Formats: sequence, structure tokens, C-alpha cells
Amino acid sequence: MNGFPPRASLAPFAAAAALALAVAIAGCGGDADFDVAARSNTTVAWDDYLRAHPDGAHAREARERLAVLVEVTEWERARSADTADAYRRYLRGYPQGAHSNDALDAITHLNLAATPSSEAPTEPAAAGTNPTAGAITRGSSAAVPASAAPAPTPAASAASAARRPAGH
Repeated sequence: MNGFPPRASLAPFAAAAALALAVAIAGCGGDADFDVAARSNTTVAWDDYLRAHPDGAHAREARERLAVLVEVTEWERARSADTADAYRRYLRGYPQGAHSNDALDAITHLNLAATPSSEAPTEPAAAGTNPTAGAITRGSSAAVPASAAPAPTPAASAASAARRPAGH
């Protein structure tokens, strides 16, 4: 004997070393695959990473990044369609999403634009006139300019003079 254990007794150590090396290599592959997915930052890249490493060290972060990209895609789809139904679809999927307030605003705007005006249509004004110039609405406190007031009649002038104290 040469002082070394027989070869048969080294087999468990060799197997453990091989397993440790395989785990280390697999872990490095997961990190490298994560880096590739992060650089690409597409739904396909994140899907590929998660298929290869569903329980990997970065799986949770990969799922979060994928969810953000999917939501952004849905928001872009709604904006591109620019219909109340498209915005409602986005809101059904993402009621607390990053663009939920934007979707609600867009629906309101689209609904207002589609609502017919409650005012009756009027005839167009003649060229060079402004039918609302100087208009005073009920309850308005605007003063009527003196030039717009009717001229006093002789009878109104006499009545006004009779009410004035002498010497004024």
C-alpha cells in the first residue's frame, strides 16, 4: 500500500465534487441567462429565462419585469385603438395599473366627445357681425354702456326734471 485510500473509497468524494461543480455551473448559467434577458428586456427574453430557470435565483424579479412589460404592451394596445372599449379592457386587466388613471381620463374624454350638445343649433351669423357682442345674460352685473342705452324721450326728460330739486 502506498498510504492513499483505495480508489473505491474516493468514488463518493468524486461524485460530490461533480455534483457541486454542476450546481455551480448551472447557477452561473442562470445569472448569465438573467443578464441576457435583462439586456433584451422583452417578453420573449423573460419567458425564455423563466422556462429555463422557473425556480432560479432571479425568477421572482424576472416575473415582475415580465408583468410590467405585459402591462405596458396592453396599455399601448389600448392607446393605439383609442376607444372606450379598449381602455375598459386595459382597466379590467389592470384596475390599479400604472396607467389606470390615464385610461379613466381617456374614457371620460371619449364619452364627452361622443355626447351630443344640449344646445339647439343656431343660424350662422351674418358676415362681419357678432351676435353675442355686448350680450348680457340674466343675472349679469355688467353695466350697459351709455351709447347702447336708448335715448330719453321728451316725456321722460320732463318727468325726470320735475323730480329734481330746484337748482340742480
